[in-house]
Amino acid sequence: MSRVFAPLKHLDERLRHALWAIGLAALGLLMSLFDPIDQQSWMAQTRLVSEDASGQIVLAASDVDFTDPNRPELRTQLARELERLDAAGARRIFIDAIFQPSADPAADRHLNATLHKLGERVFLAKRSYMNYDRQRTFRQSAAVVAQGVPQVATEYEARYLGIDWDMPFALRDGEKMLPSLPAALAERSAIEDSAFIVDYSFRISSIPVISILKIDNATVNRSDVAGRDVVIALQPMAGVLLTSTPRTADVPHSIIQIVAAETLLAGYEDEFPALGGFVICCVLLVASILIGKKFGNSARRTAYATVVTIMVASIVATYFIHVRTYPSPILATLTLYAAARLRIHWQRRYALVDQATGLPTFRAFERTLQEAGAANPLVAARVHGASHLMKALSAEDFAEFTNRLVDRLRVSDTGPTIYSSDGRYLAWEAQESEIEQISAHLEGLRAVCASPIIVGQTELDVAITFGVSHAPDRSASARIAAAVATVERTSTSSAPIEFDQDGADRDDLWDLSLQSRIDAALANDEINLVYQPKMTIDRTAIVGIEGLVRWYDPERGEIPPSHFIEQCEVAGRITHLTRFTLDRAMRDATLLAARGLMIPVSVNISATLLRDERVVIMVADAIQRMRFPPELLCLEVTETARIADLDRAHGVLVSLKGLGVKLSLDDFGVGAANIEVLASLPFDEIKIDRSFVAQMHTLKGRAIVDSMIRLGALAGIVVVAEGVESDETLAQLALMSCPVVQGYGVYLPSKIERLMVEHGFAMKSVSNMV
Repeated sequence: MSRVFAPLKHLDERLRHALWAIGLAALGLLMSLFDPIDQQSWMAQTRLVSEDASGQIVLAASDVDFTDPNRPELRTQLARELERLDAAGARRIFIDAIFQPSADPAADRHLNATLHKLGERVFLAKRSYMNYDRQRTFRQSAAVVAQGVPQVATEYEARYLGIDWDMPFALRDGEKMLPSLPAALAERSAIEDSAFIVDYSFRISSIPVISILKIDNATVNRSDVAGRDVVIALQPMAGVLLTSTPRTADVPHSIIQIVAAETLLAGYEDEFPALGGFVICCVLLVASILIGKKFGNSARRTAYATVVTIMVASIVATYFIHVRTYPSPILATLTLYAAARLRIHWQRRYALVDQATGLPTFRAFERTLQEAGAANPLVAARVHGASHLMKALSAEDFAEFTNRLVDRLRVSDTGPTIYSSDGRYLAWEAQESEIEQISAHLEGLRAVCASPIIVGQTELDVAITFGVSHAPDRSASARIAAAVATVERTSTSSAPIEFDQDGADRDDLWDLSLQSRIDAALANDEINLVYQPKMTIDRTAIVGIEGLVRWYDPERGEIPPSHFIEQCEVAGRITHLTRFTLDRAMRDATLLAARGLMIPVSVNISATLLRDERVVIMVADAIQRMRFPPELLCLEVTETARIADLDRAHGVLVSLKGLGVKLSLDDFGVGAANIEVLASLPFDEIKIDRSFVAQMHTLKGRAIVDSMIRLGALAGIVVVAEGVESDETLAQLALMSCPVVQGYGVYLPSKIERLMVEHGFAMKSVSNMV
């Protein structure tokens, strides 16, 4: 799955969001998930647009149940009503009712005779139902009543909110096609498997209604029915099928049949296909994004507004021309895209506000400088003792302290906007351009800030120094970093103000905002793992793969791991990065296992994490959460020089081994990664540092590496030679019986997808060496 969606990561962010929105909307369209939304739209159409019925169809309603088999006299009365309707000039008569044999067969025969007398101008309805097997069945009148009488079909298949939005032109009854009641009323031909929409914009109150089978109703007014079609049905009562319209609930189904017929008579059966509107919306959305890429944000916002206006106006316009549309996939696409953009907007906005002080961050300062293109010098202020203040004060009090200090630095309401980095550093653009003016202004600020700041009942001293940098030709981030680097050279006693007009090469802004940058990079998939196999000396079998962290920043490009991992430790984010690395490595190793390559995966663990059992809890949680076999996980301990307490580290490593994982000592032979550490700690593997492998062209270098290999063999520990970059080195290691090798000369670090494709699973894996 990751291979399928990998190309999306290289697309423009907005295009990527648009494609996700389009994909999800298309899935919903295919699965008919949006039907309720479409039907709500049709209900809105009904409420916005209404008109009278044609008046060509009359409903003849009866207050008594003339189908009651226990009251055969009502059938005789119905026969008389049919004759009266015929005499009054009714064009055609449709009886939407089902007759069972009555207690008086003579009454049934009399009704049948009357129906025959009217000939082809009278019709009986058959009702269609779907059984549990989705097979169509019909309920029809008894043969004694219906024999030889033309028939039409009715169907009820309500959807959301009990409303029947579509009706068939015809229904198949065995070998015979029966026209539906609405199609017969509209005199439309019977077309099998073809349906038409029902337009509920006709006001039900405008349908002509007369009453029949009343005692005092001796005649039917000719003006009520002459030249019109008449539908005879029962008034709402027990046993009468009721349904709903967008305006009214509990309406006799016969009314819906008449509304459907009016739809056909008016020609309101057109619809715009859902796929057509969806495709148009997608094209317009992608076009808007491309317009924005070429002409800028203002053009993109205008294009967005145009797309929304066109879509909404088109949908509303179809209401008034009585064309059914399917707006749900359009609304879903635009809503999902808007949600994705809002999510990114709020993520970035969150990153633009310093959570410690409520002030705008240095990232916000970056954006302001990029947009404004300001050329004045930048001032950075260092609040000495800010870390102690954060520990001593509550979060609210520290924020109050910082904001009062900022008020002093602004001097007035028209002063500059001041940006914060955790309250330790502040920065702003100088309002003066000359160095002498800036120096005088900063001296005045030092005097203003000399008096204590009162927070609650406590007076807090302020120690602040300033650094000024003027490097207008550099990027916004570099200018801020130069100012911060300058203020780092200040001291409260000897050099409270420093100037660096040429700027600084150090980009300390990255170090100051690294925590938020790392979190954002992890969320945006900028930090990933590549894998370098560890292979047997003959390169015929994979012993394992080592996950190597890589960070590609859109602005700075490839970030060296040595830099950002060290800064992660400084910023307190090494645990977060390690947890991510564990999860990603286990996930990718599971992908390999699913393809038949069961090999261990190694993850680097900083020795700084061995100070307590929290790393054990983190690893155990990852194994349980990822359902990963612990025997396929190897933890490579790096920077052992930073182990402050070997006894405590021993206890932590023993706990880790208790989980079932393997332990490896990285960079063996360098610094503190020595024999004492190997003897004190329970490692299963040692990795000979590349600096020794690189010296194997010398006699001394070969002797050192050979002694390490022999030591591992005697101790029963797997030995891995790192940094193998040539066939000559590989041959020398083979002569020394080095079991495992790793390096650019063996296999280049690769993404897991490329590793699976290139490797082709041709080589055998050896999962029990580590």
